[in-house]
Amino acid sequence: MPGSESPVSLSSLALRPSLGAGTPTCTAAIGCGRLAAVVCADNLILLTLIHPSIFSFTGKLTADLVALDDTYSWFRSRLILGGRSPASLQPLAERTNLPFRAFSLTDQDIDTHLHDVRVVIHMAGPFIATAEPMLRACIRTRTHYLDITGEMPVFDLVYEKMRAEIEAAGILAICGVGFDIVPTDCLAAQLAQALPDGTHLELGIAPTGKGANLTAGTASSAVEGMANPNMVMGPRIDGKIVNKAPGYKSKYIDFPTAGRKFTSFIPWGDCYTAYISTSIPNVDVYFPSVWPLDTVTYYGSPLLQLALKVPGVKPTLLSLIRKFVTGPSAEASATGRVDVWGHVRNAVTGESVSGYVVLPEGYKFTGLAALESARRVFEGRVKKNKGSLTPSLAFGWEYVKDIPGVSVGEVTVHEVKVDG
Repeated sequence: MPGSESPVSLSSLALRPSLGAGTPTCTAAIGCGRLAAVVCADNLILLTLIHPSIFSFTGKLTADLVALDDTYSWFRSRLILGGRSPASLQPLAERTNLPFRAFSLTDQDIDTHLHDVRVVIHMAGPFIATAEPMLRACIRTRTHYLDITGEMPVFDLVYEKMRAEIEAAGILAICGVGFDIVPTDCLAAQLAQALPDGTHLELGIAPTGKGANLTAGTASSAVEGMANPNMVMGPRIDGKIVNKAPGYKSKYIDFPTAGRKFTSFIPWGDCYTAYISTSIPNVDVYFPSVWPLDTVTYYGSPLLQLALKVPGVKPTLLSLIRKFVTGPSAEASATGRVDVWGHVRNAVTGESVSGYVVLPEGYKFTGLAALESARRVFEGRVKKNKGSLTPSLAFGWEYVKDIPGVSVGEVTVHEVKVDG
């Protein structure tokens, strides 16, 4: 019955079986915006609420998908909700008829509750604060780690700083198994396959309908990122992430369903992950904007970063976010769509290719993609059985086509313009 799970002693910890070895005995966890969710080793899935003041919008959406959509009935005997606050978890557990576990992000607490977990889908933002303790617990307990982050410092943690530890533990660590990393990563990999010697990658993201509202978790992660003086955010230039403010460059993009849009650069995590997947050294990401908002954003972002250093400003802003930012409505989640456009070119030869992906509203897509990713890891349907991987490196770029509601366009090869 919901809420009936009890803590398990550390003495019962056991090594996880390798991917694909024998009969699956795994749990999974999913979390977002101070929520984490785990796919567990004994046919359990754990969704954890890390901070009592922000209950994960995406975590709740994902739990509801499992409870209400028969497509995901496979998860119903495997999903456990989890988090710091039993009072916050119990209503969701009762509504979805799923059990739960309450724990914090301290080492012993996490290890105890990962004793029977094979895969963690971490949805607990801001990930800059929660990813490392969860990842280190996964390394200690040999539990595969997935998350839905888009934060560059977390990508740096997984793909650089802790890469050797992850490999030595024999686990998978796959960041960004949701929007917007999955569609941009898979599209980038598809285009790089079509033009292997590409030198420049441009990505554009355009929500349509009512699908562009942020959740409290996403907004809080953005504030935490801007308040971090050590965070480098910007495009990738010659293989390196370079600090650039939002709006430092702009362009028009013809999106497949949203139409022609004026867009400005945004320093999103796709600039990081696309390079890991494709080795294309120059990456920019664009989002629809309007003049003079792009100019205001470019000059205003550094001022906001300075303001966040003033005592009391960040806590006040985070409190306002928790109070007023609610995320997309049920109608927006059901009807919203997102266009993702990509263009790869070779700056020397002039050759170029482009393509697109159209997907459901971003948070809904994240729930769908996270569940698809978790099951693939659970069942051993991955390209490698250990290491730090992006979604396309783990599953192949084609896997985005298997997520419900997604359509992938054909790659367009553009003619090389010759002077004279």
